[in-house]
Amino acid sequence: MKHEIIFIIIGVFIGTLGILIKHFKLYNLIAGYNTMSSEEKAVFNIEKFALMMRNVFMTIGVLIISSSLIDIWLQIGYLKIIVSVVSILVGVIYLNIQGDSLKNSRDTPN
Repeated sequence: MKHEIIFIIIGVFIGTLGILIKHFKLYNLIAGYNTMSSEEKAVFNIEKFALMMRNVFMTIGVLIISSSLIDIWLQIGYLKIIVSVVSILVGVIYLNIQGDSLKNSRDTPN
């Protein structure tokens, strides 16, 4: 039971990070963004990436929390670990691929 609570706390933490990055504009928490030059930052669509990051982090958080609750209910023992590892790996790969596609994609004002 103690491990499930730890996984629930981790899920809440990951979801909260996504909200902080998007809504409180804590872009410096994004790896690599604070080391970009001002020219690179000017052409990188950070608002779109922050929205995507929030969505991915919230999805990962919900998956971890729900798998922990299902694990408590069904007493499987390893479900939360599998779901956590797979969701984090898929989320990181997705954000890397989509982040590269957002380079030079800042919407130009009319």
